[in-house]
Amino acid sequence: MSLPQHGENIKWKNILRRVNKNPIVKDIMKRDVGIIGTVARILFGSILFGTVVYGHLNGVFRPLPWLIGLVVFPLIFTLWHSWQIKNKKARFSKTGALAKCGNVFIFLAFYFTYWYAPSIKFMSDAVLIFYGISMLLQL
Repeated sequence: MSLPQHGENIKWKNILRRVNKNPIVKDIMKRDVGIIGTVARILFGSILFGTVVYGHLNGVFRPLPWLIGLVVFPLIFTLWHSWQIKNKKARFSKTGALAKCGNVFIFLAFYFTYWYAPSIKFMSDAVLIFYGISMLLQL
């Protein structure tokens, strides 16, 4: 690869200017969480998912939490969101304080099943898998 000549440098600047003015490119390039949020997602998602992987590799492997965390939970949320989008004409956005509190409540309710419902304690691993993978896939 050779260095750009004087005229080529100006062409690339013009191309980049046009690309940066494109609203679709601006939306894709804009990150609301920033670099610190991205690093936090990687770390926290890796910890959530990694604890389950480590526990299942060094202990007893149970396929049910993997099935629920990788298939059932995503299917439920996808169907629920598609139903909401289909039935409501307003813009679909679940980023308010109530949605965030509900998300934390759902996570904690499933995570502490070993404490209040020992018969379904596998849901703790399933929710760790689901939320950990979700954080890693949303990078």
